[in-house]
Amino acid sequence: MLRWGEQRSGNWFAYSGELTIGMVVVRDNGTIAWDAANAVHMKWTAEANGEAASVDAAKKQVETAWAKWLTRAALQPK
Repeated sequence: MLRWGEQRSGNWFAYSGELTIGMVVVRDNGTIAWDAANAVHMKWTAEANGEAASVDAAKKQVETAWAKWLTRAALQPK
């Protein structure tokens, strides 16, 4: 499971241990984007970024991408 930290800007960073795995960004126009390709290469493993209808939905996308990468890498979260 990822640990989420909210930034002063209202954006969120996802952490696994000490590594930043992804982020959720609330844009100035109110749209929400997510990215899970900061820590590991996601190509051919999972969707690495996109837009979502809510912060919670975007967090779920980051967590899903991370879980898929862990499975493909034969790793398990602590």
